[in-house]
This record gives sequence, C-alpha cells and structure tokens, in this order.
Amino acid sequence: MPLIADGKTNREIAEALYLSEHTVKAYVSDLLSKLALRRRSEAAAFVRPDPAPVGISQPAGPDHTESILHEPKGRHGNGT
Repeated sequence: MPLIADGKTNREIAEALYLSEHTVKAYVSDLLSKLALRRRSEAAAFVRPDPAPVGISQPAGPDHTESILHEPKGRHGNGT
C-alpha cells in the first residue's frame, strides 16, 4: 500500500516489485475490496492520514518524541 499512497500506477508498482501489471491490478482490486474502499486515493488516505489542519504547524526536522521520552533525570543526567 505504500506504493499506492505514493501515487504509483499499476505499471510502476509492477516494475518495482517484478510482477505483471495484471497481477498488481488484481492485488490492488482485492485490497480495496477487503478494506471497503472504492478508490486508490482512499487507500492512500488510509495509509497516510491527513496532515495537521491548516494553521497548525508541525515541527520541522526529526521526530521529537525521543527527546520527550528520554529526558535527563537531573542536571547531570543521572538523577542528581
């Protein structure tokens, strides 16, 4: 599904995965059916949810959760 979310065509997916275009078309159809989706764009949204609403900025650069989860315990990082 990431390739679908990236906007790749069946032909591009087939070339990337060394499959026939017909096979990819069948797989994509089965996947959409199992997820009760009608369009590839719905599958893309399923994989990559909408970004933050307009007006709400997201931090640039790397994910900051690691720094939040691993804050030093004290001034010297050892609990003191």
